[in-house]
This record gives sequence, C-alpha cells and structure tokens, in this order.
Amino acid sequence: MDSLERCDQITALLFPGMDLSLAEVLIAGLAAILGWLIAHRTYEASLDQYRLSASTAAADWIRDLRSWASESIDVLAEAAYHSARGETGPAADASTVL
Repeated sequence: MDSLERCDQITALLFPGMDLSLAEVLIAGLAAILGWLIAHRTYEASLDQYRLSASTAAADWIRDLRSWASESIDVLAEAAYHSARGETGPAADASTVL
C-alpha cells in the first residue's frame, strides 16, 4: 500500500460519504491556515489601532489639563500682582497698585 492510498483511506475515515482526493484536503487545509493567519493579523491590527486611539486620547487630555493649569497660573499670578502684599496706607488700595 503506497502513501497515496493510505491518505485516501484516512480521508475516507475522516469524511465518510465524501470522495475527497488528497489535493482537495491539502487545499482545504491551506485555506484554513491562510484564513486563520489573516484573521490573526486583522486582530493584531485592531489592537494596534485601539492602543493608538487610547494614547491619542490621553495626549489630548494631558494637553487640555496643561492648558487649564496654565490659565489658572496666569489668573493666580495676576491676582498676586494686584494684591496688597501686606502694605498699609493708600498703597494697599488695589486701585492704586498697577
């Protein structure tokens, strides 16, 4: 018994009632492997896209936070500049300190 007949017997056992040749089984196996590889690569690409989206959102959030902090510091600096600074007398009036 040669290997081709043996493969035909194995395919007959695996797929009863179907007359499959070795070439058909190999083509189906290769198609299944190729399908899995494409699906796996698509999954990896979607994970990469998700990570990129998350890092972009985090960068935007940090940029907005820095902008808000900068505005707050500017307001506090201007308030400190216009404050009385513990002076007494007419110079303590906020309208005369500029």
